[in-house]
This record gives sequence, structure tokens and C-alpha cells, in this order.
Amino acid sequence: MDLLKKLQNEVKLLQLKDKLVIARFLYIRTGEIFEYDEAFFTYHNMSKNQKKIFYDEIDIHKVKKFRAVCASWARMFVKLLSAFDISGIYVEDDYYWHAYVKFYIDKKVYVADMTGNFEDIVNIKFGLQTLNFYHPTAFFSDILKNLNKKLDLLEIDKVINYYKGIYTDEVLTMIKKEIYAIFYTNDLQLIEKVFEVIMLIINIERPNINFFSGSIYIIRLLEFFLGNLKDYVVHSDVYDKERLEFKEVIVNTYGEDMQFFLYEKNEDGYFKLQKVSKMKIRKIAECYKCEHKKVLKLAK
Repeated sequence: MDLLKKLQNEVKLLQLKDKLVIARFLYIRTGEIFEYDEAFFTYHNMSKNQKKIFYDEIDIHKVKKFRAVCASWARMFVKLLSAFDISGIYVEDDYYWHAYVKFYIDKKVYVADMTGNFEDIVNIKFGLQTLNFYHPTAFFSDILKNLNKKLDLLEIDKVINYYKGIYTDEVLTMIKKEIYAIFYTNDLQLIEKVFEVIMLIINIERPNINFFSGSIYIIRLLEFFLGNLKDYVVHSDVYDKERLEFKEVIVNTYGEDMQFFLYEKNEDGYFKLQKVSKMKIRKIAECYKCEHKKVLKLAK
């Protein structure tokens, strides 16, 4: 794909002229199109293979794979900004082994950090407010980030069609109120209701969402809806030994009979969250590596 040409056509179609609006548009669109490269975590820290992924260069005229990590995305984003006459620089933090972008418009500096804490690369795919695109200052940066997020970016997001009347954050808050307005005879019923709602939310077919974003979003939703009850839910990434396939195993340990859930790719190529049998988890334990072995041991 010629990514630059695609984005230039979209900017022209939307008639975007303001440089900050264009930068925001590029941020949102790359967050929608690209997925975090899960393979990065299957290698040992600073290994040859991991370094290769970290320092990968994405050709904006010929994108071969839509996978990126902080450094490869940041380099690509600087190239895209430059194509729209926006000055940006690649910034690498050696201590945290992380990279992001600073760019400059009207003598102001802005930060674009798509993968910081794995937030916006997930948030954007699900229509959530972003957290790492802002104008930083020396003092009260967190307060200003929130103000910028809620006020300035709201107006820009309307222009670029990212904001569609309400952010998903607000929708989730309303859903949570509805869940807790129901009477439950015990906590197990509440947990089961939460899983039911999350499966409805996560299983909508979204072509640009792969394992990484979906699995992180599921865990965030469990924490958001369950509160202290989240401690009853354990989970782990699992991946095959050839590093070709990833799954998420989630176990509800509340009560005598544990419930097992699996987030995996179905026959149509979409990742789905489904309740599965203990036997299926046992079979996965035979041929998949696991981040937290306790999760698969629960199925024995």
C-alpha cells in the first residue's frame, strides 16, 4: 500500500488545511491502520530479533506489513508529518527503550506517542479518547493534557470524523451504570453479566483489530466493570512455539466451577472472545507457550 498517497487523498477529501488538524488526522489514521507487533515480546530483551523489530523502517510508499512498535511507528510518523510540511523529530528514551515524536507548529511543541503504555494504539481502534497527543508544558502537564484532550481535541476530532457525537469512554460509563442497576443474588452473577457484555462489545467485527489491541482492551474492560472483583479473573497471553499465532486465556476463578474464556482468531479471520471448555484449554497448554503458567495450570 502507498500509505502516503492514501492519506494525502483522505486529507484532500476532508479539505483539511490547518497543520495541527492534519497532524491529529495522521495520528488517528495510523492508530486505526497499524497494530502493535506482538512478536516483539516473544524474544528475549535486546536480542537480535527484537532489535530488528525495534529498528524496522516502514516505507510510507510501500507498506508491506501493518505491524509496528514505538520506534518504527515514530520514524514513520515523522516521515508522514514531513510530507505535509510539518516539522517533527524522532525521540528515543534509552532508559525505557521507548520512542515517540515531537513536532512543531506555530512555535509550539507537541508530543505524539502512539504506543506509550500501549494506550492510544488501542484507544483509537475502539473510539476512546486519546491520552498521548498533546501540547506539553513544564508545569501541570497532566492537568493540561486532560484539558487539551477534552476541549481542543474534541473540536478537531469532529472535523476529522473521529468524534461521532460521543466518545466510547462515555458509552462505557453508561453501560457500567446499567450493569450495576441490576439486582444480583451473588457476585458470580455480576461477573457472568460483565463477561456477557464484554463479549458483545469485543466481538463486533473490526477489520483493523488484531490480537494485541483486542486482548488489552478485554483486560481493561474487565478492570473497569469489575472493580475489586477483577482479582477473581486471571489471564495470560499464549503463543505457539513458531511465534505465528497468539491467543488470550481468561479464567473466572470465582465459585466452585471455574469458567474459561478464549480470545482467538476464528475461521473468518476475526478475533473473537468465547467461553470454552476446560478441555480446550488443556489442549492449548500442550502446544503453546504461556506468559503466566498458573493460568494454564488451572485447567489441569
